[in-house]
Amino acid sequence: LCVAASAKESPQLGITVALGVLIHNIPEGIAISVPCIAARPDAPWLAFWLASVSGLAEPIGAVVALLVLNKTKLELENVLATVAGVMCMVALLELYPEAIRHQRSILKLKSQQQQEQLGQQQVQDKESSTTSFLSFIGSYRSIIWGTLVGMSIMIVTEWYLPS
Repeated sequence: LCVAASAKESPQLGITVALGVLIHNIPEGIAISVPCIAARPDAPWLAFWLASVSGLAEPIGAVVALLVLNKTKLELENVLATVAGVMCMVALLELYPEAIRHQRSILKLKSQQQQEQLGQQQVQDKESSTTSFLSFIGSYRSIIWGTLVGMSIMIVTEWYLPS
């Protein structure tokens, strides 16, 4: 929807948004294929095809969006704001909580491995020790760095692509 609306408004804006979607599709494909490979290591082509099929949603959505946008009088800013709102809510309500749950399980596993290596029998719960801001940053730095790198990539594309 966003790519179609942007391209309809301006070719340069369409290229910028399409580049952002392209950059987004790389980790999305990885996120789809890695669990498939982990579940079925004997079928890497299955992971490839599932990741490829999931990427077809964007062009199909763009065609549908162009058909809808040609019949309605929606303004570009309304479409872009709606898409941005949806993306922000998905990130806040789905992606970040899942990343934090995953990181907590990794931290708990590392803590258990360290406890076993030291020969201690009682495993302490490390989740309660991440209450301070500095320990949060230390424990979740990959999440923070991922966010900063993604934002930086998009800022650079905004600066260097013609507008």
